[in-house]
Amino acid sequence: MSLTSRLSDASSPVSAFFRQNFAFASRFASDQNRQIKSLHRLVCPTNGWDASLVGAAIDYRIRTFFGLEEDQERDLVGMLGMRRIADFTGLSGKGLGQYTEDLFSLRRVMARQKPGGELEGQYIRHCLLLAKSEIYVRAGRLVPEVLQFLYQLDRAGWNRSLLDGVASEATISDMRGLAHLFARKHWGLVETGNSARLNPSFGQYSEALGGADADLVLGDTLYDIKTTVRLISCKNLAQIMAYSFLDDEIARTGFYFSRFGALVSWDVGDLVKEASGGNLSLHTARDSFRKLVLSLPEESHTPYPGEKLP
Repeated sequence: MSLTSRLSDASSPVSAFFRQNFAFASRFASDQNRQIKSLHRLVCPTNGWDASLVGAAIDYRIRTFFGLEEDQERDLVGMLGMRRIADFTGLSGKGLGQYTEDLFSLRRVMARQKPGGELEGQYIRHCLLLAKSEIYVRAGRLVPEVLQFLYQLDRAGWNRSLLDGVASEATISDMRGLAHLFARKHWGLVETGNSARLNPSFGQYSEALGGADADLVLGDTLYDIKTTVRLISCKNLAQIMAYSFLDDEIARTGFYFSRFGALVSWDVGDLVKEASGGNLSLHTARDSFRKLVLSLPEESHTPYPGEKLP
């Protein structure tokens, strides 16, 4: 059970920790949502097509803007999903190495480049496939399109035409719009060259939680990328606080709301004070949450951070 699953489970000790200690989170979220809506308009509305899929895929696309290191490349959760599916179904993995190298080669080309051109559509298809593969790691659900892709890869080897049926043109167009919106409003973040940690996990705490990895850390600020039109909820506020409690280097935390182009963050100590009604300090919150996480029953499966990819 991952961090997000535990936060959704009312009987989970993790969920109870945030309900009991942060009784003012709902009021804080409502106040912030009003401010965000007063400053930002909905630029890229969703028409309901593959909304959750786009939410996962745009994470891959936005993170690529910030450049890649070799070790970060090899930590793609979507690639791990493909490897696990191949192992589970008894496929030989033929062609998976070729696909991996082609993907990473394209990612290096796209890194720190504004979106556009023929390669953009190709890379978006990769992002959507990775997002579908990631579902197997996070939820144990096998998406038929991924299985079909791996069967074809096993039979005939890697060919870029295998990506043609990954998603509808409407979904691809939605992804293009979100990528262009980020580049238009926040390209300065890319150009400043701030150190970026992509899809970071939190060592023993991620392992104890059965999976906990954030989207993006720029300098000392953690951002979770959300593609919802509903903005801040108590659950996703608890999510970013949990990440921040597990890493001493995080001083600020917040969200990028990709359909609004809105980037918001708060000092972690101030957020704890507001959400707890002044009843809890950051030091106490971090210490208490870490002790709780390490006391959770062990997960029966091996967590994904650190697993080797083909």
